[in-house]
Amino acid sequence: MKQQDVDATDDAMIVAMEVLNRSKIRPHFGNAGEVENLLGSAKDRFQKRQNAKPVAERSFDFVFEQQDFDPEFDRVKHANDNLKVLFEDTVGCEEIIAKLAGYQQIVQGMKARDIDPRGQIPMNFLFKGPPGTGKTTTARKMGQVYYDMGFLSSAEVFECSASDLIGQYVGHTGPKTVAQLEKALGKILFIDEAYRLSEGHFAAEATNELVDQLTKPQYLNKIVVILAGYDKDINKLISTNPGLSSRFPEEIIFQNMSPERCIELLTKNLGQKHVAIPTLDDIRSDAYRSMCDLFKQLAALPSFGNGREVETLAKTMLGFIYRQPVSGGTLTLTLAEEDALRLTKTMLHERQDRSANMPNTSIEILPRAKTATADPRPPWASGAPPSTAKNPNTIDASTEDPSTDPQASAQTDQPPSSDDSPSRDPGVSDEIWNQLQIDAQTQDAKQRQETADLQAREKAFAKAEALEAERKTALDRLAKQKAKDAAEREELKRRHEAARLAEHRARMERERIFAELEKVRIRKEQEVKAQRKLREMGVCVAGFRWIKQASGYRCAGGSHFVSDQQLGM
Repeated sequence: MKQQDVDATDDAMIVAMEVLNRSKIRPHFGNAGEVENLLGSAKDRFQKRQNAKPVAERSFDFVFEQQDFDPEFDRVKHANDNLKVLFEDTVGCEEIIAKLAGYQQIVQGMKARDIDPRGQIPMNFLFKGPPGTGKTTTARKMGQVYYDMGFLSSAEVFECSASDLIGQYVGHTGPKTVAQLEKALGKILFIDEAYRLSEGHFAAEATNELVDQLTKPQYLNKIVVILAGYDKDINKLISTNPGLSSRFPEEIIFQNMSPERCIELLTKNLGQKHVAIPTLDDIRSDAYRSMCDLFKQLAALPSFGNGREVETLAKTMLGFIYRQPVSGGTLTLTLAEEDALRLTKTMLHERQDRSANMPNTSIEILPRAKTATADPRPPWASGAPPSTAKNPNTIDASTEDPSTDPQASAQTDQPPSSDDSPSRDPGVSDEIWNQLQIDAQTQDAKQRQETADLQAREKAFAKAEALEAERKTALDRLAKQKAKDAAEREELKRRHEAARLAEHRARMERERIFAELEKVRIRKEQEVKAQRKLREMGVCVAGFRWIKQASGYRCAGGSHFVSDQQLGM
């Protein structure tokens, strides 16, 4: 600032530090580049403020004020009003609004006492509830709330699913999870269908990585993570990893919307598009009771989507009424209750048909019958194909009791051996038979070699996999150390910047006091010179001391007066 010949008030410097601290949360913070961008924006805002003033009141010295660094620097003071405006288009969120308002009051109270509120406000949440109850919408609004409190560098919500964190092979899950965290640094990370993090080995690896990373300085209090899903599924997920419960201490429950809430949301959505159903405003009307009954039937269906279904119904009603011929010039259109009920019944019948055609997942799956273990070798591996004709000289094994011959019983329990000499079919020449035996032996040897090669490759793969896991562990260890070193460097930079600002304020105070001291010293020197000159002039023969008055000096006796002009002052 001194190099650019600009200055700022003490309050403005505090706001500038808050802006830079928020920017530091973002990945790839630009350090000096961020400072240059901040000063450039502040100059533009300062110039606009000056141009809006009368010429006589404009300042030609660049002294930045709070609004030059951040036009909404006092957003915390108006947080409660902003929160109400933020949630004015939603229904049934009173408990959520109260919870967030409590956080804002804590932040405002701690900042008023110059206490950093980070660590006091929860940064990780569990969103439990069925679909269509506003989990994603609430996450987006929370992004703005946490940004206003100064905890995030952006109000943006980064949405992903569990599959974006889970890898497909050993060593793949950890980097994928870290990549999602880095993308959402300084924002809100909303993980939908989080229950899938409890399914499978790689999913458990993603959960472990998430638990580990959230306590590191690189992400601690710099990102809001939300796990969303059904109540039972989220509880199951938390039970799979003890660390999740401590990392996600706060939970928000989203209940199924009641018929009354559905009607409230429906009328609100229609009202935003200047469409009204007057009879639905009266809870005692027949139309209101009929609509409640229809929503009760919709809510009883397994596929009911709560707010999404209401929004779909609102779009259907809007499409219906805006397709009608335009009559009159009124801004608000009226949808007849008969049409509203008819369209709602149509949706109900469609949803009922869908539910009726859904597969029945409760059908019991019968266990498979056990089958005999087949010989893995092909039929020709042990000789010629068996003949279907019976030899009259052989005994039928199916008619003889094997218990009477222990040796025969043992033979029937063993698989056929490749050393058994197959019977030679009648009419086969010696040349063909001998070649057949050579080819059979060659094929057996080839199969044994392939089996040995396969086993060797499996061992080599297992060794390579173990080596990869070992290298991955070493790489993760280095990455953790690197992140820790980076966090320590950032903390050192922050302390250095705070010390520099404190030194700057102390220097400015010293220079101010020195300037006042110089003024007093000059006045005293002028007084000494004036008294000496008055004595030299000898105007007062009595030799009285001279007393300063408005336009000159008068002797203590009162008879003599010498003006400042006579003294040349």
